[in-house]
Amino acid sequence: MKIPDEDIRACAADWKTKGHAQATWRSYERHLKAFRSQGHTLSLLEAREWLAGKKSVHEARMAGRALKHYSKWSSEEYDEVDEYAKLLLPKQPPATKNTVATLEDVEKLLAVCTRSSDEIENFLALRDAALVHVFACTGCRLGEVSRMNVSDLDTTTKTITLPKTKNGDVRRTQLTADAMRAIRRYQRVAPPISELVLFVTWTNRRMSADAIRKAITRRCKAAGVNITPHSFRRGFAMLWLRRGGSETHLMTIAGWKTHSMVGRYVKAVAGEEALLEQARIFDN
Repeated sequence: MKIPDEDIRACAADWKTKGHAQATWRSYERHLKAFRSQGHTLSLLEAREWLAGKKSVHEARMAGRALKHYSKWSSEEYDEVDEYAKLLLPKQPPATKNTVATLEDVEKLLAVCTRSSDEIENFLALRDAALVHVFACTGCRLGEVSRMNVSDLDTTTKTITLPKTKNGDVRRTQLTADAMRAIRRYQRVAPPISELVLFVTWTNRRMSADAIRKAITRRCKAAGVNITPHSFRRGFAMLWLRRGGSETHLMTIAGWKTHSMVGRYVKAVAGEEALLEQARIFDN
């Protein structure tokens, strides 16, 4: 049996009632509808084959989470067996799992964003440098950076407003002087649409989250750095706490609702941080 449209609507309503992030549900809904439109039924074998055909591990994991969530909701709603309880998600590549972007990583990435006499290459270099600066100094999510508009940017206060965030709340974040300078340099060579949209492609379109991910991946390969766009968010959190920032204000800037999220983001390098704190406490 294919996923009924009324079930998708009911599942969406349940998700919203529980206060989960609407941005996540929009992604889930897109995958559920794609699964149904391609003629697939609620079969474990079909689900496994569908995920195996995805272009990237990230896309397959998100699609798998969508199917598993719907299956769990359906089993509870209709008191039936959870068809996808045994559906395993593809594993993340070891080199990029829970990685943290360090200041050294940022410097290496900026070093390969070199200006060029070629018009297109010069545009890409300046744009990607601005992307790296924004990710590093704000800790914003990939989707949030993709949705940034020029009107959200306040050059006087060096802040940018994020009206569409994962949890639905509007928040502001600060940009460094280097980030502002990189944005201005990029805007001087950007296509006309950049008057409205902050990050665009050479073909004059808003950069999708996937396009930004590919741009960062390309620079990482050139710089010999194994990180992802989300690594900047972990690095931002670690640097904030390492320099004495409070967890409460970090939650506000990062857009987190609970303190458990702070712990989740620093877990990847908890051992190293514990050693640094021990040395700070006991060394005279």
